[in-house]
Amino acid sequence: MKYEVLERFQDTDGHIYEATKPYPVKGNPKKERVEALTTSNNRYGRPFIKEVKGSDQEEPPAENVGAETIDGPQEVKESKKLKEGK
Repeated sequence: MKYEVLERFQDTDGHIYEATKPYPVKGNPKKERVEALTTSNNRYGRPFIKEVKGSDQEEPPAENVGAETIDGPQEVKESKKLKEGK
């Protein structure tokens, strides 16, 4: 699952999270930490992160994003031939 920061806070490791940024920066957070940050069950009595809906779905690999708009190698060769008058 992915989370979004609701309000600026400093995590226990010293990292400062800004509002609207993803949580955590790296790795997977512990269940207890997520519980404390998504609810008011912390010393400040308010949530600092929220679950991003639809985050359970896998994201497509970066190389496939927008691939349908990129010319394939064959199309590029044909385009060059047309420009060169072949």
